Amino acid sequence: MWTCRNCNVSFPFDRVEPEADKQGFFFLCPACDYRNQLVDSGPDAMGRPKLVQSDDGVPPHDQPD
Repeated sequence: MWTCRNCNVSFPFDRVEPEADKQGFFFLCPACDYRNQLVDSGPDAMGRPKLVQSDDGVPPHDQPD
């Protein structure tokens, strides 16, 4: 399940389609249109990105180095 970091509504993986752009992976919440950051945790068995939500909800560019 994906959970929106803005409105806290959860959605099954098959209901929300992850997207990617120059800022990285994300999904748009169907309830409030909030952009939720996703993190690539490495390739799955098929070689595709394995996407997870960050526990703290802080976008990677805002995290300390």
